[in-house]
Amino acid sequence: MTLPFLLAGTPTPSAERPLTVVHTYTQAPLAEVHLAGPDQLEQALAGLARGQAATAALPRYARIEVLRKVSASLVAHADELTQLIIDEAGKPRRYAEAEVRRAAQTFHLAADYLASERQELLPLDLGPGLEGKLGLVGRVPIGPVLGIAPFNFPLNLVAHKLAPSLMAGCAFLLKPASATPLSALRLGELILEAGYPPEAVNLLPFSSRHGNAVVADPRTALFSFTGSPEVGWPLKALAGRKKVVLELGGDAAALVAEDADLDAAAASCAAGAFAYAGQICISIQRIVVVQAVYEAFCQRFLAAVDALPVGDPNLPATVCGPLIDRANYDRVATWLSEAETAGTHILRRGARVEAHNLIGPTVLAEMPRSTTIAQNEAFAPLVELIRVPDFGAGLAAVNASRYGLQTGVFTQRLDYLKSAWATLEVGAVLANEAPTLRIDAMPYGGVKDSGFGREGTRYGYEDYTEPRLLLL
Repeated sequence: MTLPFLLAGTPTPSAERPLTVVHTYTQAPLAEVHLAGPDQLEQALAGLARGQAATAALPRYARIEVLRKVSASLVAHADELTQLIIDEAGKPRRYAEAEVRRAAQTFHLAADYLASERQELLPLDLGPGLEGKLGLVGRVPIGPVLGIAPFNFPLNLVAHKLAPSLMAGCAFLLKPASATPLSALRLGELILEAGYPPEAVNLLPFSSRHGNAVVADPRTALFSFTGSPEVGWPLKALAGRKKVVLELGGDAAALVAEDADLDAAAASCAAGAFAYAGQICISIQRIVVVQAVYEAFCQRFLAAVDALPVGDPNLPATVCGPLIDRANYDRVATWLSEAETAGTHILRRGARVEAHNLIGPTVLAEMPRSTTIAQNEAFAPLVELIRVPDFGAGLAAVNASRYGLQTGVFTQRLDYLKSAWATLEVGAVLANEAPTLRIDAMPYGGVKDSGFGREGTRYGYEDYTEPRLLLL
């Protein structure tokens, strides 16, 4: 069976060669999905203006009701969606279940914020001749939204593009990841069932060869992209005058100070580095440890890594499952081989099962900065331990990266936390938490090569709307 995509809310087939979606762990075919061709993409782009007119006319209570219904539907279909995520993304069950819960909360939080939002009243009688002047500032939808989503959170990262669209009253055209389109298409169906105007709903898997033209098309007002810097920055250059939000990942660091709770830090860092085989934008890739506690931390950390369950993502205990596909398995194997040849110490060498695209947790140390891993986002189950003389040197080591998404700082000292918050070139500093933690209401995004703009309830809503002043 070949599944249609959603064009103006209508299940639509295509004459294009279909996309085969495979089970990430077993490599067995899961489904075929129609790919939108140039004609369908043009229909979607041409219809966005009609969709925008319908959504912009929705009163606030109607948008709130749609958001609440989508949230409730995600809860009601949690088992189905969890299995979809396990199968198409290879995400271990515990994290797939959490992703469905988070997606439901994303829509719930969106509804709550929309219900509580207040317009701003500005006194403008600020000079002679301005007596009696008042300003009322509200927010209006920015216009049609183009979103491109990644494979690693096939439901919740799609939710973070669609929930603010519903909040603002925007029509949307969303491209799900080619490896994981099934969850996104199911979410589109739930949005339609909740009553969002069908002409505003476009979920279209399409070939990357059409991507440049779609991004450059002036009929969308906002472009939201989550993926790699190598893809994201060139697409931004094509976006023209439209607003752009980029979430481009990173090589997230954890910084362990001399006063840290080492047992808690080791356990948190092990999970934060190897959950879902490190295929999370904020997976820990670097652990920077102050010299005074380096050996003690390493002992605890390696013991925690050795205890992590690895293997079949369908098993409830599994933490580290397969990589998304063979191309990424081969890439990671090549990068590790290069790093070892360059003199990197392998403190833990993860077992490899090529038939399942599985590489076990791998711990590196004393890695030359010239290696590919040291210069790029690994997106893999590997982490580097870095020894520094003191906390100040640790801050400098964290900043010695082209990325800047999130950092976890393990310390009991408030002055250290304040210094980290003031100094670190990242979007968020987390106290005594792995940087892999994301709460869906918080502003989420980065700086430098990690992109710009923020997702997360009201922060995403601000990007999907424009302020408009009424002068009275």
